[in-house]
Amino acid sequence: MDTVLTLDHVSKIYHNGRGARNITFSVERGQVVGLLGPNGSGKTTIMKSITGLSQPTEGTITVFGAPVTDREKALMQVGALIEQPALYENLTAQDHLRMAARYYPGVDQARMDKVLEIVGLTPYRKERCGKFSLGMKQRMGLALALLSEPELMILDEPTNGLDIEATVEMREVILRLAKEKGVTFLVASHLAAEIEKMCDKVLVLYEGEMLSFDTKEEAMAESKQKLLVAQRAAQRLLADSRTEAENEARQMLVQTEEEAAKATQKVLEQAKLDCEQWKRTARTR
Repeated sequence: MDTVLTLDHVSKIYHNGRGARNITFSVERGQVVGLLGPNGSGKTTIMKSITGLSQPTEGTITVFGAPVTDREKALMQVGALIEQPALYENLTAQDHLRMAARYYPGVDQARMDKVLEIVGLTPYRKERCGKFSLGMKQRMGLALALLSEPELMILDEPTNGLDIEATVEMREVILRLAKEKGVTFLVASHLAAEIEKMCDKVLVLYEGEMLSFDTKEEAMAESKQKLLVAQRAAQRLLADSRTEAENEARQMLVQTEEEAAKATQKVLEQAKLDCEQWKRTARTR
């Protein structure tokens, strides 16, 4: 199979220390590959690095054999929906497609109608996007990403805001395009169930670190094992820290008791001296 996308030891670290570290994987033509991890695990960071929206701190990224630094060549056959789609509230779905079509030679009205049909927005093509629900906006973003008939689709949480029925439809669209048209998909989600239902391989991320990259069955098992080991290590560290803190507290308590005893003794000694001085004074009167 042809390799469509390759990341080789890619890292992108932000000023706050978050991001993604040492990410290495490749995607073959026609595959549906998932990026799975909780919010803040580095999924969007990786996708922004692939699409040239963010410059990696280190490592290399190639798309269709071209380095992503050569954006025009590398991204010519890429469609992307990252985070929320940028839509103008006063423009209709049809207006958005016509405006985007100016950037892609060969995109005609038939293609615009087709992508609206694919995402299920044909009945709403003349409605302003400001009236769209969150799920409809997501589908509009997907329509824009599909407009140029890209060979690689990069989708960040594509089912975000969709109801159950629309989520199933979105999944079916992705699987159908991959199977019938050979379109390659990189899909990010925090929902393991969705990733399992649509992806051939899964890259599991946690706090910017790559836990595993394998078939969905192997990746899930491996990542669970690594998380279990990490959790046990964290528990041991916590237990050690708690023991150390308790020892320090006991030491402080002992020190406090010793200081209190010394202070008490000093007060008693001073009181004894004061008492003797009073007795001497009383005898001389």
